[in-house]
Amino acid sequence: MKKEIKTKQDGLLINISDVDSKHDELLKNFQACQEGSCDCPSDEYVKLESLDIRSSENEMTLNLKAKKDQKFDKDEVEKCVDYVVEKVTKK
Repeated sequence: MKKEIKTKQDGLLINISDVDSKHDELLKNFQACQEGSCDCPSDEYVKLESLDIRSSENEMTLNLKAKKDQKFDKDEVEKCVDYVVEKVTKK
């Protein structure tokens, strides 16, 4: 899998490609983050106002919007994405 994280004015845009057979499991894990029941080793989720997930067969885009007056730590969010990807690929 390939991932790219871009900083936006109000949050982060994460693109994950080459998800192949892990698509459904990735989606399930990121939806848990969307619902606030994420098990990532970071507390960045407390800054999350909204998470919009768009996915196709082999690609996923996560649009993270931070709460007002909050800013994501890109490195911490990257750790979360890496954690989810690693967890899913080990299954």
